[in-house]
Amino acid sequence: MIEVLIPAHNEELTIEKTLISLFNQTLIPDLVIVICDNCTDGTVVKVNNVKKTYNEKIIIYETVDNKGKKSGALNQVFFNFNLEGYILVMDADTVIDPKAIEVAINTLSANKNIGAVCSRAGILQCDKKFIWNKYLWSLQHLEYGMFDSHRLETKGKIKVAHGMATMFRAEALMSVVSYRKETQNIDRMLYLEDNLVEDYELTLCLKHEWKVTVCFDMLAWTDVPVSIKELWRQRLRWLRGGVDCLKLHGWNNITMPEILNHFLFVLIMVLQVIVTSISIKYLIMYGFKGFSFITATVILIGYIDNIYRLKYVQKKTLVDYIIRLTFISEILYGWFQAVIMIYSYILSFFRIKQRW
Repeated sequence: MIEVLIPAHNEELTIEKTLISLFNQTLIPDLVIVICDNCTDGTVVKVNNVKKTYNEKIIIYETVDNKGKKSGALNQVFFNFNLEGYILVMDADTVIDPKAIEVAINTLSANKNIGAVCSRAGILQCDKKFIWNKYLWSLQHLEYGMFDSHRLETKGKIKVAHGMATMFRAEALMSVVSYRKETQNIDRMLYLEDNLVEDYELTLCLKHEWKVTVCFDMLAWTDVPVSIKELWRQRLRWLRGGVDCLKLHGWNNITMPEILNHFLFVLIMVLQVIVTSISIKYLIMYGFKGFSFITATVILIGYIDNIYRLKYVQKKTLVDYIIRLTFISEILYGWFQAVIMIYSYILSFFRIKQRW
């Protein structure tokens, strides 16, 4: 059995494309459950339009008294349906490649120890007319390519089986329910309903018993925010949620590398501030005179590495090349995200409530 779960909250603009991409697969799913969670728009209507063609294969499930956002919606379906075989969980604003399901199942079939395989992460084309929106889109287009490059480098130990599109074994998901019962004394819960990044937290649980990987032939594309306000909100949820997850799970063999990465981030930020301050002062006093060959070499190596990683960006554009070659925009974008990371520490450690 191949079953698909799609949690959807007010997704009338994208849900039809998502469903059509599922039924254009080389391996068509046996059942698609669209979980309409507290929808106040035309999401249900749009799903019904597609259901007219694929009636027996689509179920519309409307959540009841769900206060757990995406996690609660997924939990209701997981425990109300007898799911088995392979389960694809994907976002309602995601479109997958025609071979995505086939290659995902091939990956799982090839190794019985793999409990989940996620897709590559691409982004859908920007339909906004303003240059600023397209500029933010381009920065994320490059960023998602960097995500893929890091997934390739850590293929057997990826950080997160993302909610965008991940194929699970049913028994792997059931093992998470058992793990929660044994270690957290939480009964009948697959996804934690008070967590901001349910996919990351679930991945941490899975890794105690299963391998989690990425399939580079499994392609998927999603919408991204193209305003500073929405981008800030999304990334703050991701980053703060990640810190909360690590605090919840504590220090163990699974979380150790992630926690050490946070310490490394703080150290690098402190060093960057010190080095930047010293460099600016030096330039003001002496200009470029005296810059060492070693400094220039280190900068050049980093620059070449960034250019090389362009190979992981899907459907590269001229703007992508210009931004990467000039590099200043990405440096500023990196500082923007560093500020969000620092703010997420404050929110998490002071337990300040945050919107989804």
